[in-house]
Amino acid sequence: MVIISGSRLRDVRLRAGLTILETAKASNLRVTTIRGLESGRWNRMTDRTLIGLAKAFGVDAPALRAQISVENDKGENVVSPVA
Repeated sequence: MVIISGSRLRDVRLRAGLTILETAKASNLRVTTIRGLESGRWNRMTDRTLIGLAKAFGVDAPALRAQISVENDKGENVVSPVA
C-alpha cells in the first residue's frame, strides 16, 4: 500500500494532459477510483493501482510513487493530518 496525496496525483494527471475518463481508460481503473484518490476520500493505493496509473501517465511506477507519496524512506507519514 502506498499512502498518497490526492492533490499531487491530480497535478501529475493534469501535467500529463489527461482527463479523469482518459486516465481511467488508459490505466484500466474505474473513474470512481481515480476520483476517490484525488479527492482524498481514499489515501491508500495498491501496487496494482499505482502500476496502472503509471502506465497511463507514461512513467515508471517508482517515479510516480516518489511524486505522489507522502511517506519518507521509513514508511512514516510526512504530511500532517487535517484537523
